[in-house]
Amino acid sequence: KIFPALYAMARRGKLSAPIVGVGRSGWVLAQLVDRARRSIFERTGGIDESTFAALASCLRYVDGDYHDAETFTRIRRALGEARRPLFFLAIPP
Repeated sequence: KIFPALYAMARRGKLSAPIVGVGRSGWVLAQLVDRARRSIFERTGGIDESTFAALASCLRYVDGDYHDAETFTRIRRALGEARRPLFFLAIPP
């Protein structure tokens, strides 16, 4: 449900912060983007490519374990200049 909600925010021009997916799944960013696309399509039945591009440009992915301090270093890097992150998207293994 999170991807359709983020897509709706992008459609309204209200999405500008990095969205960081974190998991131990061994994924790369392209897999997270694909997951987002499939989730949105399943929920809405269609995708506006310019809106999806706006959403996809905000997505980041960090492969790591929350028990490993280095994971948090990579998350900080993925957040870039963002100073008040609200939500991390945990990707199930």
